[in-house]
Amino acid sequence: MSTVTETPNAGPSLLDLATELLLIVFAHLEDEDLIRISLLSTRLHHVALELYLSRHGSYSETSVSLVGPPFRMLPALRMALFVQDLPLVSLTFLTDWVAQGMLKGLERLIRRVSCVKKIEIHCGYGRSIMRQREHLEAMEALLVALAGKACVELTMTGWYVRYPHDWTSKRPLSKKIRPVPCHDLPPLTSLNAFHIRHCNISSPTLRTWTINSINLSPITSLTLHSVTFSSHSPSSEILRLLALPLLSHLYIYSDRLIFSDVVIFLGRHPRVTNLSLAGGVAIISNSPFPAEALPILSVLKAPPHFVNHILSSRGALPSLEAVVIDPDFPPMLHGEQSDLDQHFGGIEECFVHLASREDVTTLRLILPPGSWAAHWLSEGSNLGQGERRSIGRSLVHITTLEVDVCGCSSFSPEMAPLFVRWLALFPALRYVTFDSFTFRQMSSNEQSAFADSIGEACSSMEAVEIRYRKYVITH
Repeated sequence: MSTVTETPNAGPSLLDLATELLLIVFAHLEDEDLIRISLLSTRLHHVALELYLSRHGSYSETSVSLVGPPFRMLPALRMALFVQDLPLVSLTFLTDWVAQGMLKGLERLIRRVSCVKKIEIHCGYGRSIMRQREHLEAMEALLVALAGKACVELTMTGWYVRYPHDWTSKRPLSKKIRPVPCHDLPPLTSLNAFHIRHCNISSPTLRTWTINSINLSPITSLTLHSVTFSSHSPSSEILRLLALPLLSHLYIYSDRLIFSDVVIFLGRHPRVTNLSLAGGVAIISNSPFPAEALPILSVLKAPPHFVNHILSSRGALPSLEAVVIDPDFPPMLHGEQSDLDQHFGGIEECFVHLASREDVTTLRLILPPGSWAAHWLSEGSNLGQGERRSIGRSLVHITTLEVDVCGCSSFSPEMAPLFVRWLALFPALRYVTFDSFTFRQMSSNEQSAFADSIGEACSSMEAVEIRYRKYVITH
């Protein structure tokens, strides 16, 4: 006669625990154990891998930030079943020896997911990042993987991609070292915004890919900041090859900027509403800015000589509402006071042109820190003209004024009375904003007293904002 042996009921398992308890337990496990547990069930997969990702980088449902090394986050992202699309990916490598591995790991991740909305690739180690052919090939493979992933915004910073023949120019060719032939990369065709900063893209393959991606995408926002496509031609020459019928926001900065190239480009893009120009190159041509160009431009940011040249043209920029004057002060403010007076004199000339612009109601001004700004606030630029020109009194249409400080410096609290007297010159001011760096040394009580002093000096003032703190003025 057979006997029946009863098997005791199994005790509680990991799956019976609440998620909060699982996180407490998993916090004591090593990385390898978390990876193993993530393979046991769908629920444990989510809990274990999310904890793993939080250990090795910045991950959320809206963004992924990769700063290498370490590389452990990329394999986990490729394993994660809950990562099906990437709203924002930011990749930063600070040393050249990690670049190839991170680029290849990101390429495999991009191939697995269905969508990459925004991607930022920052090379933070300067020119040595992509000097080797392997780095260029890894970057090209990543761009190929990005095609067809519905990417709408791409940011490239610090890319230094040399012409392939440069790799063999310093030593004789052999059977193992051959120039890399130029080949086509599939361009991106879904971009709405393309931002290129501090890049040297002299590789024919990547240069062609960049131009094609710009021209074939419905781009509305384009940034070209210190970008070089060739060592033999000015940076602005690339504008002749670009056509962006939907362009509305344009930012260009270059020390090799040729203003006539920019003017021609702007004439072909009448839908630009926000324009930022920067560069130390003088305007050589005496021709006025075309009055028919940029008929719907509402915001202009530029150094004084650009602003004055554009606004001096009769009928130019009929829809202009806001002007940002960036005098591009010398680095570290080296030089004599007379040199800075030239910059301040340019600001005052901008005020002269703005006085006749009834529709321009917003003005933003970037000033140097310390005694340089204090001297101008109290004395003006003078420029050999004797007494200070109180041009602010003529700006009867300016109702909003924003004051920034160049660099990461700040104004001392002792400068507050100078600003109060200067702001009193503007007859129609209603709103004044000082950015987060302007008065870092000012206490909350000093900020409140400063705002009250401005309200007493300016009869039409309604609100003052100092370092993101808003003070409502009551008269």
